[in-house]
Amino acid sequence: MRRLPCNKPLGFLRSQVRGPVCTVIFAAALSTTLAACSVATPPQITSTTGQLPQGQPVQLAPFSQDGSLRSMFGQILAEKLPGHSILLTDTAPVIAEFAISARDAGGGLADPAASTGDTVAWESRPRNRGRFDNCEAQRLRATLLLVSRVDGSVVYRGVGESETCAAGGQEMADLADILISDAHGALSAD
Repeated sequence: MRRLPCNKPLGFLRSQVRGPVCTVIFAAALSTTLAACSVATPPQITSTTGQLPQGQPVQLAPFSQDGSLRSMFGQILAEKLPGHSILLTDTAPVIAEFAISARDAGGGLADPAASTGDTVAWESRPRNRGRFDNCEAQRLRATLLLVSRVDGSVVYRGVGESETCAAGGQEMADLADILISDAHGALSAD
């Protein structure tokens, strides 16, 4: 019985270098594989201040149930906070306010007060479109602000971001998890 070159992976590749059709197929498979993972980035904390004391209850700021991005993120926070052992009550000494946005990742956010004529102080750098991007990347950016009800001081302020092809519930849940973990002191300093 004759052995076909594809029975040996390296032999298959060597024999196909001469064949333009197989080279195109191999290149297409490789680019599809690379494109699948080129846009998504895991959520990361971009800035943080303070920490919520262990066992401190929190009141989640009110939000409309209107199907907006803020509404969806508020519902996720309401589900995630108790999962991180943070009690939600209406009379808590700390109020949790939040914001979320989804925008084209090709646009950045700069601090005009800290920028000069020659340098830009980026809070969120623009993302260059990659060769293997399979979509227009979106940047999901969320802020969690914990404020003392007693004196109005900021107990915690954290900003997190992630990039994805389509910002949805799982991406928002991942951002909520990382922000709550950071506020609760569960993230390492690495």
